[in-house]
Amino acid sequence: MSKFFPRDARARPLEMTKPRGCLRVLTAKLMRLAREGNVEGIRAYVRSDSFLADFTGLDPGRRQSVMRCYAKAATLCEAKRSCIS
Repeated sequence: MSKFFPRDARARPLEMTKPRGCLRVLTAKLMRLAREGNVEGIRAYVRSDSFLADFTGLDPGRRQSVMRCYAKAATLCEAKRSCIS
């Protein structure tokens, strides 16, 4: 196996190796947690190694998109939490 193609890379779908695929996965996960009203889940996910690995693989412009999505998800989650309480 080549050092330029790690063994773990084969397990990921093709779309995950491209920045656009990672953006879709990151934003979908954040919005799913927000719809559930899981504030702690959002915070834990943003601190996780999997989020960091996918986030650092993005282009700078796409990183900004993820951070906007995080802000939107956190706001939605807090609103949902206050409606339930």
